[in-house]
Amino acid sequence: MTGSAISGHKVKKLEFHFSEALKNGYKTVIGCGESSSNYCRSIAVTGKELGFHVHLVQCSNLVNFLTNRGIDGQPAYVLPAGFPGDPGIYAYIDTFHELFLQGVTKEFTDLVVSCDSGITTSAFIIGNYLTGGNLRVHALSTRESKMQCQMIIVDILEKCGFLQQVGDGIDIGDLVSIVESSREPKHGEVCDEHLGRTTVYKKNVCVCVCFFFERRNL
Repeated sequence: MTGSAISGHKVKKLEFHFSEALKNGYKTVIGCGESSSNYCRSIAVTGKELGFHVHLVQCSNLVNFLTNRGIDGQPAYVLPAGFPGDPGIYAYIDTFHELFLQGVTKEFTDLVVSCDSGITTSAFIIGNYLTGGNLRVHALSTRESKMQCQMIIVDILEKCGFLQQVGDGIDIGDLVSIVESSREPKHGEVCDEHLGRTTVYKKNVCVCVCFFFERRNL
C-alpha cells in the first residue's frame, strides 16, 4: 500500500506496530534507528501514508525523553527498537510461516540471520521449533559478544513464554548457533571487502532478504 516494502525486511514489523498504534488511537509515532537506517525511512513513509505525525530520532536516550514528555501534549506511540515484549516478534514468526509455506524447510538445511536486538533470531527459533526444527539456525551477532547475544535471546524467549512451554530439557545451544562476528567496520557501515563477499555469496548461496540458506543435497 505504501511502497515501503522495497525498503527491507523490517517493514514486516511495521504491519504489527502501526496496527497497534491505530487500534489505540495514537496520532503520533516516534521511531529510532541509525542515521543510515532504511527502517527509519520506512517508518516515515508508512506513517505519512497512514496519517500519523512521525518523529525520527537517531539512536539515543532522547527517545525516552520524548516518550515521557509526549509531542505537543499528545501521547506518542514509540515503535520498539527490539526488546523482550516487542510485538514485532510476531511479525517474524509470521515471516517464518511464509517461508515454511514456500518449502524452505524441505529445500534447505541451514538458516543464517544477522542478530542485533535478538527479535528476528528469537522469532525464527520459535518458528523453526514449531515446524519440526528442520533447519539449523545460526545467528551472527552484529554488536554483542556471543555470551551477551545468548542472554538477550534467552531473555526474549522467556518473556514471550516460549522456554516455559518447551520445558527445561531444551538448551539454547540446541536451538541456535551464535557466531560472534567481526566488530569492524561498525554496525551500519560497509567496506569494499564485504561488498565483494556479498557478490560471491549471491552467486553460490540462496539469499532471502537478509537471511542466508544452505541448500539441501537432494
